[in-house]
Parts: sequence; structure tokens; C-alpha cells
Amino acid sequence: MGRLPVIGQDVDFDPRCPPEDHDNGCPGAWYRCDFANSLERYERLLTESGFASNMLADRTDDRLIIEAMQYIERERLRARAHWAETRAEKR
Repeated sequence: MGRLPVIGQDVDFDPRCPPEDHDNGCPGAWYRCDFANSLERYERLLTESGFASNMLADRTDDRLIIEAMQYIERERLRARAHWAETRAEKR
């Protein structure tokens, strides 16, 4: 189903148990990147007061895109809060 060949792996490779180490990032991310990259045009700029408007994001009715963008935006807000907390602890 579009998976790239795994070079240097046994033929009995089980994609449910990726050989990548979790310390190197998200196992299996190499085949999910195309979907994540396809959401770039719907991203909204994170400003000090929230998210700026994006015409494509505002006009889409695709539930998958809406839910994916809500997830991305929620994670960006969590990351911002984490880094603000980290900076505050260093002071």
C-alpha cells in the first residue's frame, strides 16, 4: 500500500513492530510525512493572542482536515506553554 521497501531488513518484517528506536523520533514517521505535509496549506500562524485566520482552513468542511488542524494547534499551544514554563524556571 505504498510503503517504501525496507532495505537491510528481513523479508518477514512486521510493520506493526517498527525497527526504529523511539529515541530517534516517531517510528514509522517516514510513511506518514506526506499526510502531515499536505496539511501545511491549512496551517494558521500562531500569534501572541491566538491563531491568525487562514482562508483555506476557514472554508474547508473536510472533517479529517479540521480535526488534524485542531490537533496540531492544540499541540502548538501546549509547546508554547511548556517553553514559557521552562523559561520561567530558568529565571
